[in-house]
Amino acid sequence: VKGYYRGILPPIVSNAPVSACVFSSYGWALRLIHGNERQHEASLREVTAAGFASGVVSSVIVSPTELVKVRLQTHSHGGGPAQAMASGSGLGKAGLGVVGETYQCVRQIVKEGGLRNLFRGFNQTLIRGS
Repeated sequence: VKGYYRGILPPIVSNAPVSACVFSSYGWALRLIHGNERQHEASLREVTAAGFASGVVSSVIVSPTELVKVRLQTHSHGGGPAQAMASGSGLGKAGLGVVGETYQCVRQIVKEGGLRNLFRGFNQTLIRGS
């Protein structure tokens, strides 16, 4: 049962900020494109452009959390990376709990390639979100 919830912390923590960014950036972009008055009369092109801008902004937040989630989910079963985790030489140490495993995973990703490494897969997330 515990395996079903592995990697759930990053999406839960990022859900509220992502929603706030999506709605606020969409409103900002629509005001910028269409103007402050009568936004409900915006054309399909204007609404689409505002939605695209909102997707770009949300991808900046979603990309790192998705990477951490996927790493936690894929590196916790079977041999290979899971053995490295259990031995303490991989993503994290066994028995750390959800927060500890997530923290260790982020540390390992940053250690592998710096802060820039947290944005691996950003282009794919951008395409999906926009």
